[in-house]
Amino acid sequence: MEPPKPRVTAPVIRPWLEVDFVPRRAGQNLTGAAVEFELAVRNIGSRPATDVRVLVQLLTANPQQNAHLAAAFGQPVDNPVIAPFELAPGELISVNGFGTLPADKISQVEMQGRPMFVPIMAVRVVYGWAENRGPSGSTANAYILGIDRDGQNKMQPFWMDQGPRMADRIAYRLHDMGIRQ
Repeated sequence: MEPPKPRVTAPVIRPWLEVDFVPRRAGQNLTGAAVEFELAVRNIGSRPATDVRVLVQLLTANPQQNAHLAAAFGQPVDNPVIAPFELAPGELISVNGFGTLPADKISQVEMQGRPMFVPIMAVRVVYGWAENRGPSGSTANAYILGIDRDGQNKMQPFWMDQGPRMADRIAYRLHDMGIRQ
């Protein structure tokens, strides 16, 4: 028997969007939790992306967080953080914004007798393209945020017993839930 010949795969002839997330500040203000961020959305595909819509949703860590993330990743992007746009192959656009969560929606956890929370930023980008006859493209990631501890692996949570306070040194870990289609 001859060994099987390697398959040759055709190049992807469509847009393919990647998202980089940079948290600037995070914490608690007078009305709830807030995260200031920058997103870099890049088209690494071979076709222009059309009707690109960006959704961000701030959540907090809790036992049902995976179900909440799945719901955030599945909802329509009717209220994007910026107006829909097009993105040519190789093009990059930066998006600055805020994610907020009302105080009554924060999932508070007790740690060493102190109340704290851990923000999770859900980011989803949906897009189309001229030749598309199927579902829209979608890229979604979730980022677990904490206060950077000078390069240590473990992040500090956001303490709720210190009153409104925003931190500038923010670290994040990529959550294992994500979408790329």
